[in-house]
Amino acid sequence: MNVFAVVGGDQASPLVQSRGVHIRPGMTVPAFPLTRILIITDAWLPQVNGVVRSIEALVREAPALGVEIEVLAADGFRTVPLPTYPQVRVAVTRPGAVRRRIEELKPDFIHIATEGPLGLCAWFACRRAGRSFTTCYHTRFPEYLAARRVAPSRFVYALLRRFHNAGSGMMVSTETLGRELDTRGFVRLMRWSHGVSLRAPQPPQARASSRYGIYAQGCAAAIGGSVAPISARMVADHLGWRKFSIVGHSMSTWVATQLAQHHRPRDREGV
Repeated sequence: MNVFAVVGGDQASPLVQSRGVHIRPGMTVPAFPLTRILIITDAWLPQVNGVVRSIEALVREAPALGVEIEVLAADGFRTVPLPTYPQVRVAVTRPGAVRRRIEELKPDFIHIATEGPLGLCAWFACRRAGRSFTTCYHTRFPEYLAARRVAPSRFVYALLRRFHNAGSGMMVSTETLGRELDTRGFVRLMRWSHGVSLRAPQPPQARASSRYGIYAQGCAAAIGGSVAPISARMVADHLGWRKFSIVGHSMSTWVATQLAQHHRPRDREGV
């Protein structure tokens, strides 16, 4: 689920903090050797989406918690464009090649972040080698593929259950998502709530005045890619906003870019 918000108006108040886990600066790095975690992901830079943003923040903040994170992504292998989503390239490899990369990196723990080709090869490699691993439920692939008429959601959920239930635990970002997946037969669910950086700059409207308006919308990626920019433009026009910021976890940059292409005022930004 991609969520974005349009923030605007003539006045703004300081942004309230997220109810999620906040990243606090100034933590002391332990003196003992860092724990090595290998994150295997099909989604990585230069892609801009929620999965990449989450892993980026984790890599940046983990050393302060005594953890060193290595990312094994598709850019380390031969890649091809993803069908129906050509701007994303996926790895073309085999479990044996991924197993050798894992052995070279010598991680203490393995986390398979995505269920794509690279994540699937890592899944096979870990199971064959008897290695434990964790996974994470980032994206609603069943609904996404059903919306694009690629596969029925029930069939995709069955495949995802087999993938995630084989691990030591599956991380979910919210209690609501955890309860939903529990009813669908997923087991060993682990809460990994997302948060915000308190060091991040506030949108200009929030810094300049005492009030702000927010329009928030959640939409599946299959629909949001085309609808979100139009929706944001219509709301801003309806409310008479000439200045506004696009704030979101994964869609903000996309929406801001689309608005720029449609000749909206330049005083807008993706946050």
